[in-house]
Amino acid sequence: QGRLCHVPRGAGLHGELEKLYSHFAGGGGPVMVGGDADARSKALLGICIGSGTEDYVLVLDPHYWGTPKSPSELQAAGWVGWQEVTAAFDPNSFYNLCLTSLSSQQQQHTLD
Repeated sequence: QGRLCHVPRGAGLHGELEKLYSHFAGGGGPVMVGGDADARSKALLGICIGSGTEDYVLVLDPHYWGTPKSPSELQAAGWVGWQEVTAAFDPNSFYNLCLTSLSSQQQQHTLD
């Protein structure tokens, strides 16, 4: 199950951070991300809302395959890691976010 969220410009993603935070805090699954000018596939696994513009997302490159020896191996190779929101998203690209969950009823509750 999932719910789509359209963000017209990456610069507007800051307005969606509370929704993403609620999604993860409510037990939501990974957020699949696709854009137009930004063709890099990514999935979001978490969010850290800081003070001012210091907001971060935990980004996973979905192209990884195989069994890692450890989480630190994935991080060292760049397959997963924390990125500042302004660096992770092109401000001029639109994005579609697919917020996944175990049940559509649970997903609706966390977004309201």
